[in-house]
Amino acid sequence: MKNKVESIEGGRFILDVGCGTGEAVISHLKPSQHYLGIDTSRYCLEQASTRFGAPILEDRADVDIARQPVLLRFGGLPDAIPFEKESFFDEALASMVLHHVPDYRPSIESMMGMLQPGGNYFVVTFNSDMRGEIEQGFAKVTQRTKRKTTGDFDLPSGRLHGETIHFHNNGAVHRELQKYSDFIHAEECAGIFQIFEGIKKRVA
Repeated sequence: MKNKVESIEGGRFILDVGCGTGEAVISHLKPSQHYLGIDTSRYCLEQASTRFGAPILEDRADVDIARQPVLLRFGGLPDAIPFEKESFFDEALASMVLHHVPDYRPSIESMMGMLQPGGNYFVVTFNSDMRGEIEQGFAKVTQRTKRKTTGDFDLPSGRLHGETIHFHNNGAVHRELQKYSDFIHAEECAGIFQIFEGIKKRVA
């Protein structure tokens, strides 16, 4: 993610879906870039706000992304976007977000709606082909179905209780992104991650 963010040109408007505490992206922004991070965890947003001095928007009337280049907003797509029009952002990032939702298609559709034609997207999610290795991160499994696992999951930063990972088929996610894309590239990373990087269609 660091390499991706550092490769983005200056002056770009960046949407970070599921920004968490901000370290993965905000730390690497250029001064000329404009950034909106959204997340469904108010705790994470408060941590990001404290660390980076970025305001959490509570009202659409507060928005001036040109004057305040790093902004945060509570919620998910599309409701958390504080702008009336779609196709606003030049870049859309979604790192380790899709596994939180049982149906990835509305999330992808909404994210693409926020992206300018010709804009770039970068999606990182769990590699569903490596489910066995990923499940080794669970200290305790309370439920396992064909498409999801729930339990206590260990991260370097601590244990997440009652965490659910939805294992979406990589090929299906790839095909869904292709619907919106002039170009798409997919690659595995570190064994358990899958990266999808592409450019939104210029003509719908």
